[in-house]
Amino acid sequence: MMNPASFRIDSPTPHQAAADAQGYFDLLFPALETGGQIYTPVEFRDDVESGELLVLRVWDGEDVKSVTICRVQQTFRGPELYALACAGEGAKEWIHPLMETLYQVATEAKCVAVVLDGRRGWQKMLKDEGYSVFQARMRKEVSHGLRV
Repeated sequence: MMNPASFRIDSPTPHQAAADAQGYFDLLFPALETGGQIYTPVEFRDDVESGELLVLRVWDGEDVKSVTICRVQQTFRGPELYALACAGEGAKEWIHPLMETLYQVATEAKCVAVVLDGRRGWQKMLKDEGYSVFQARMRKEVSHGLRV
């Protein structure tokens, strides 16, 4: 369990995040793959270094417990803060403060919403934060076998 005295959330500068991009990518890859986000390690590092992707880290003392990446994207509704992926351990302990941080980032960036994709378990944890499902992402694999 996290020690509340040592728990914090921060965002490294793009340059700092790029220096650690491979580690973040390795941690986030399963979530990126499940969510359908296609990134190579080089593209990921480039987007982190350019500031296109914002990295948020949840710390417990000297240990990073979670990494989230997000970006502002323009939509017909207005700019939205889109959380592309989140990975780490002990989510029940840090999810609510992380959501508050995402909301603050969105407010400062004058976004109209915070949007995220995730497994159904996130829906259950975020219901009390005011998040609801507004669309579903569906997928069908393409078979490359010959059809007669």
